[in-house]
Parts: sequence; C-alpha cells; structure tokens
Amino acid sequence: MKKTSAAKPNLRLKEERELRGWSQKYAADEIGADRYYLSRWEHGTASPSPYYRQKLCAVFGKNARELGLLSDETGKEAVYDFLQKEHISEESAHTRSTGRPATIYDPTLPAPLSRSAKLIGRDEVFQQLRQQLCAGNGLVLTAVNGLPGVGKTTLAVELAHDEGMLAYFVDGVLWAGLGPTPDVFAILNHWGTLPGLTAQHAARLKSIEDWSRVLHSMIGQRRLLLVIDDAWRIEAALAFKIGGPRCVYLVTTRFPNIAMHFTSGAGEATVLHELSTEDGMALLTRLAPEVVKNEPKGARALVRAVGGLPLALTLMGKYLRAQQHGAQPRRIRAALERLQTAGERLRLTEPLSLLERPLGLPRPCPFPCKQSSR
Repeated sequence: MKKTSAAKPNLRLKEERELRGWSQKYAADEIGADRYYLSRWEHGTASPSPYYRQKLCAVFGKNARELGLLSDETGKEAVYDFLQKEHISEESAHTRSTGRPATIYDPTLPAPLSRSAKLIGRDEVFQQLRQQLCAGNGLVLTAVNGLPGVGKTTLAVELAHDEGMLAYFVDGVLWAGLGPTPDVFAILNHWGTLPGLTAQHAARLKSIEDWSRVLHSMIGQRRLLLVIDDAWRIEAALAFKIGGPRCVYLVTTRFPNIAMHFTSGAGEATVLHELSTEDGMALLTRLAPEVVKNEPKGARALVRAVGGLPLALTLMGKYLRAQQHGAQPRRIRAALERLQTAGERLRLTEPLSLLERPLGLPRPCPFPCKQSSR
C-alpha cells in the first residue's frame, strides 16, 4: 500500500460503497483486505496497490478512474498494469520471434509525387531537413512553417517516403493530419492500432492522457518518424509528442509561434519560402508545357501574380493544361488573361479523385451534401 504525498479524500470510492449499503469492513472483506486499509483509501492518506486496485474494480464493477483510484502518481503505474494484464508490451509477438518490432507504415500517410515529378526548388531545404531528422543525437524536434499553399505538407510527405529516411527510421512512420479542428482522440486511437493494440483494448482508454501513456509504453525503443502536419494549435501538436528516446518529430504549421514553441530548446524551426520565379516557371512548364512555350511572358506574369506559391501554381497549371488542347493561341491567351484576376484564380476547381488532389487543398464533399439549416 502506497502512502500519498497529501491527504485528499476519495469521495468516489466512498460514494460507491455507500450506494451499495456496504460497511467499510464488508467491502474490505470482499477484497481480502483489512478494514483499516479501506478507511485510509477513502480518507486519502494512502492509495491501494495495483493488486487491490484490481480487486476493487472487480467488486464494484467500475474502472479505476470511476472509483477515483487514478491520481497523477498512480497514472503511469496503472497504464503499466493495463499493459501487463492485457499481455501488451513494448515487444510484440513479432518482436519475440524475429528479434525486432514489426515496421509501421501509417496508411494515412499521403502518397508521394510520382517519380517523374520531383520537388522543384526544394533540394536545399530537403537535404537540410533530412540531415536534421537523421542526426541521431537523441530527441530531435523539427518544424517547418510558411504561408498556406507554400508546400509544407508536400515536403513532409516526400521526406516521409524518402528511401534514405526509411532506411534510418527502421521502425516506420506515423502521420497525424491535424488542421483547424483535429480529432486528437481519434488519431491517437488510430496510432494505437498500428503497433497491435486491439479495438477491445482501445475501448478501455478513456482520455488523451491514457492514450499518451499507453502509446509511449508501446513505442518503447523503436526508431520512428512522427509527422504532425498542419498544426493550428500548440496543444494539439504536443498531444502527439508521445514517442520514446529514439523517435523524431517533424511538425508543419503556418504559424511561426507554433514552430518555435514546439522546437524550443531541443530542435530547429525552418521557414519554407515561396518558389523563385524561375522555379515557378519550371513547375508551370511541367504541368502545361505548350502554354509556357507559346506564351512565356503571360506564364511568367502568372508566377509573379501568385507569389510563387506551389499550390496555386499547380492548380493553374492543371487548368492551363486543359486549355492547351488543340494548341489554339486565342484560347490559351484568354485563359492566361482570366487567371490574371485574383477572383478567377480562387474559383479554380478540377474534378479529381481524393488521392489526386494537390496536397493542402481542402477536400470537398464528393457527393451532394446536406445543407446546414442555419
């Protein structure tokens, strides 16, 4: 039986006992303990050991949190008990049979660019980030921030698929796509299933804190890359800082203060700038070569108009590629003129599958959606 640092009455345990009309002696007899123990647990001068916590939960038909048995001091111990009881450890059956954990590749990780469509204008920052992430100096926190549409997510995806990165992060990659309203609990739940936590076990974890402790224990010494994409709030980003000592974090965000806060004291924040005019022209050339060839001045004006933002250039390039069919000069010039207007650029859409849409573009409802009544 552990002594607590400060007496705090356990009103939940007392209430559950009294609701059943049980005396302290009766409840203590039911779990094979002395009445003195139960009195101290209810008064908060001591807390039950893992053995008696399990007994209390069985007798009352409640979990440890519902009985008020999980304090800040017992939380980690309780998670350990949970893992042991459910036969979950840092080393899965695969680990025991092969000597190493099974590699984790998060299925929610977006697909990389095609081999023929390498990143344009990002060689230097790509190599810089890869060097930071694979430094091997213990905990590594790296953040990339920049304007919306500058290509932060695309860069993170390419890093996560890079052969050199995967050779270094031998245990795999976890991906968390956040945005302005992330479902942190659901993403942590998803992460838990990847190392082998079953749905039955996951259902017993009732809070983000529970998930954080269990995932940290399950990850253990694995060398994983944890990508936290499009963070809008520092609290949401920090909820996924659950890896072990060999894990590395890459955060993307449009907010410089989040990048600085996440990497404070233990990492580096990198600003991703817009493409140069020449790199922007190269991107347009890849997407709409006939337009750039026949109307180089108009194409260059478009690159400057959007400030070299890759997402905007990608949407315009796809639109211009559709207009260059038949190589009709008048049609191409008309398309270029329309795109000089900001309002026209904002209305650009293209029917694509969800996997084909440029990264960073909001995903619309693909079918008729119900309209809000408000």
